[in-house]
Amino acid sequence: MNNQEIRVIAKDLYKQKYWMAVIVALFAGIVNILMTYNGASHINFTQDLGQAISITTTVKTGFEAFKDTVISLLQIFVQPLIYFYVGAWFLANLRNESEPDIVKIFNPSLAVNIILANFLRFLKAIVYSIPLVIGVVVFAVFYEAKETSIAALVALLILVLIIMIGILLIRYFYSTSMIFYLLRDNPEMSAFEAIRESKRLMKGKRFDLFKLEFGFIGWILLGIFTCGLVMIFIVNPWMQQSKALFYDELIQEEYRKQIIV
Repeated sequence: MNNQEIRVIAKDLYKQKYWMAVIVALFAGIVNILMTYNGASHINFTQDLGQAISITTTVKTGFEAFKDTVISLLQIFVQPLIYFYVGAWFLANLRNESEPDIVKIFNPSLAVNIILANFLRFLKAIVYSIPLVIGVVVFAVFYEAKETSIAALVALLILVLIIMIGILLIRYFYSTSMIFYLLRDNPEMSAFEAIRESKRLMKGKRFDLFKLEFGFIGWILLGIFTCGLVMIFIVNPWMQQSKALFYDELIQEEYRKQIIV
């Protein structure tokens, strides 16, 4: 099944339970916005404000630190559970199964594996990001000193390195993008096993998933121009259902391979 066929079938599937699909996908979107929002306020003050500004700044700084800590904890412990439920719902909708019970689905051992798998995934992404950040800093230094041909050449080489590291980072995220679906189908699977199996399944399929998601770019742009309305009522549930169908096709392909062997 090619990406065009996946999008067409996914569109018909999510429309069968349209409003529920919109709500589930919207819930994931809202959670993502709330979790990733990390607003910072800047206080401009003059010398005349004195002690009052000092106290206000201290209180606000403490509040911001507390808020950031809460958001970080929610990102680690809550966000992956929400994403897991959303993936499980659209997979159940695809297979014409009953909707997943949000209480039963988060038994302690499964919840731990979901959180751990997501944490390990992003931990490795951080490792990938370290040379990326260093590269950006070094590039900026040499770019400022581009008067010499050597500095310009070094800056160009570092830029190429930054792009390569960025591609590796994107490649890793696509390689591990099936972990929640795998844990849904195999709740006894450990976090490490889910990551390894996702990498195995996505070998040679990463670019296919990228093309599937990129195929929605026109709708996403339309969503921006409509203040997010198209994203809420069309794009979000459509993309979620398409990704669930993409995973199911991977599983079916593995099954067919086993039969042939």
